[in-house]
Amino acid sequence: MSIPRLFLAFLILWLGLLSNPPAVRAAAPVSPSSDLLTLINGDTLKGRLMTGDAKGITFSSEGAGTLTIAWTYVKSLRVPESFAVLAKGVRVRQGRPNRKVPEGPLTVEGGTLSVSALSGPVRIPIATVLHLVDAKTYEKEVNGQEHLWQGWSGSITGGASFVEATQSLETFNFGIALTRTIPTVSWLEPDDRTLLGFTSTYGTISQPNTPSISTSIYHGNAEQDEYFSRDFYALVQALYDHNSTTGLDLQQIYGAGLGYTVLRRPVQELNLTLTASYTDQQFQVSSANQNLVGATFTVTYFYKFPHNITFNENSYITPEFNNSRAWLAYLSAGLTIPVYDSLAFSLQAIDNYWNAPAPGFVNNSFQLNANLSYAIPSF
Repeated sequence: MSIPRLFLAFLILWLGLLSNPPAVRAAAPVSPSSDLLTLINGDTLKGRLMTGDAKGITFSSEGAGTLTIAWTYVKSLRVPESFAVLAKGVRVRQGRPNRKVPEGPLTVEGGTLSVSALSGPVRIPIATVLHLVDAKTYEKEVNGQEHLWQGWSGSITGGASFVEATQSLETFNFGIALTRTIPTVSWLEPDDRTLLGFTSTYGTISQPNTPSISTSIYHGNAEQDEYFSRDFYALVQALYDHNSTTGLDLQQIYGAGLGYTVLRRPVQELNLTLTASYTDQQFQVSSANQNLVGATFTVTYFYKFPHNITFNENSYITPEFNNSRAWLAYLSAGLTIPVYDSLAFSLQAIDNYWNAPAPGFVNNSFQLNANLSYAIPSF
């Protein structure tokens, strides 16, 4: 089987498996509860408190369904079930219970949240509340541990083009990106994160009585992050590249260093990393092969537009200490537009630059790929 047909078969297999996921059990109906919510306009709702955060609460009402209500509209709240209250300045990490987190029935009145904890009543200003989590879920997540196959999410992209005339042209694009963040709930501080990615472009041009021309470009990345705090982490990473258009057989970059999350918001995230790195370059012209020692500075950025349109950018530049001419850079930027359910249209630009390429080759390659994308459900 030829390489392009192998990639196409692999893509079809992935999409076939993912388009028929295991059946998901329907959520259990909300059990009757005596939680009582009174709004500032005098309306009273009976039901069940689901969750809460700095903005407000999610309340499942017996008559009005599930409602999201800002704290400014809440006059009082009575919750006889036990909840854990996470407030500003209190750090909670998986496997490290924090005794400063009060647990017990809740009462909200006059801008103050009261917790009937075992050690005695605890009063917390609503303005300092970050999360309300039912006690069973809190204990399970704080004391639990995810298995290796849990916490993963990501996407698969693929596309192809064919031309049949005097010249025959085949082009295949494939990519996969996976992220595993532990713990899986946002109200716990991050512990570790795994990033895996692979993109490829393969194409052939052929015509009678003329040698065929093949193009192959592959990029792979792997990164493991270990967090010291919510935003500061140590990391190790590996980057792999093959690019026939610049005469590169294989480039391997291995690094270790530090990272910092500059922005962490629901609609955007910005990460900066700096690593000490070793680079092994193998070119089609062996005299150009190099072993380099340098640093790698990486920027990753995510932004979510309205209607779930997302933008992702990943770039790095690697200055080399033992050969200043041999610096290199990489940029990948993509826009994903939902089409139907988990399917989306994606437009991705990839630019590779080598300041010291193999003799006879240009130092830059640019790709612009339009693909279909499938969002892998979190599991």
